[in-house]
Amino acid sequence: MCIRDRYAIGISGADTMRLCWQIVNSSVTRFKYSAGRIALASFNNFSHLETGDHGALITYR
Repeated sequence: MCIRDRYAIGISGADTMRLCWQIVNSSVTRFKYSAGRIALASFNNFSHLETGDHGALITYR
């Protein structure tokens, strides 16, 4: 998670740090940008790791 993520979802620095512990390594976060606004479209998606034999690759910080 970085400053852009924090800005998009409007949370404090302390909340950002707490949220970081929930993020799966190599997860995908998507944003939508329209009319000068940024919005969170999806967060911490790791469905690409849940297929086949990739489950062992799901790790957290």
